[in-house]
Amino acid sequence: MPDITAVLDEYAVNQVLPAAQAAVGTLTHSGSMYFFPCNYTYTVSGSFSGGTAYLTPPNKVQLAGFTLHYSLYLLISLDLSDIIPDIHIPPLGPYNIGFFTIYIPPINFNWPTITLPLSYSDTATVTTDCTLSTSLAGPDWHVDLVVQSISQLNVNQAAAAILLLIGAAVGPALVGIPLIGPFVGAAILGITTAIGIGGVLNLLNLMLTPLVAGAAFRIYNQPQHFPLMAVAGPNDPTVYMDLDLVTASVVNLGEPELVIYADVSP
Repeated sequence: MPDITAVLDEYAVNQVLPAAQAAVGTLTHSGSMYFFPCNYTYTVSGSFSGGTAYLTPPNKVQLAGFTLHYSLYLLISLDLSDIIPDIHIPPLGPYNIGFFTIYIPPINFNWPTITLPLSYSDTATVTTDCTLSTSLAGPDWHVDLVVQSISQLNVNQAAAAILLLIGAAVGPALVGIPLIGPFVGAAILGITTAIGIGGVLNLLNLMLTPLVAGAAFRIYNQPQHFPLMAVAGPNDPTVYMDLDLVTASVVNLGEPELVIYADVSP
């Protein structure tokens, strides 16, 4: 039987949640991926706030409707030949005209690759399922809510906004490309159509999910070696105790409660 038992109801857990989210700070993730017709290289950072914690026995805490504040830098690389057919004109001739022979060599023009740098900041509404994790890290015992699965990551409005930004960035990126003039409209339409809202949604989910998955919100932190009683007089020694083991679970005690158990020794 544990020596110390601490009980937190849902109200208490929600009171400590803002501090736990703030303690996580700003998380950063970088990567690259390919979805036709583009290569994407990105860096995304984010922090958390808000939401409501719901306790579900035996070991589940749902964090519902919290906010992910994120900023991303995205570099899109696109081979225009995937959108606009390259120009290939076969040779003409030879033609003998009087004393002259005319020959027009073949003309081959391959469209170049363009890059589109984008920056975007927004918020996303997130709902996750967490489990309780206890650990002894250095001199301290920790109890964390660790994200195990994401049931909601709402980025629908962001996807539409980013697709508009991509369309707006294409025009300047095409300036200076030979022969592109007649194809500018087709290029912009072709690029935004090929990427599409679905493609941006998929991209956002893949970029933002690593920020949330595995995030740990610390709701309890206690030194393993701590003073149990303050000094009462000048000759009284401080009495210390050691936390030998800390465990946590969600149990039903008439209503769901988060219970922290501790074994101690002098």
